Amino acid sequence: MKNSEKEEKGPMLLSVKEVAKMLGIGERTVWAWAAEGRVPEPLQLGRLKRWRLEEIKQWIAAGCPVRK
Repeated sequence: MKNSEKEEKGPMLLSVKEVAKMLGIGERTVWAWAAEGRVPEPLQLGRLKRWRLEEIKQWIAAGCPVRK
């Protein structure tokens, strides 16, 4: 299965490592920004926190606005 096929089948969830890589920042910075409301809020899946790929893409396309 190709990556484009995976994305079409449903929302892809990203780990902090993947979000950091996508933004070109460190994982600690992602956590700090999440605490400050500077990135979209992650989903809580048990003990895990994950971000929706589409939500991160939209946030970047919108100029990375601060969460309200």
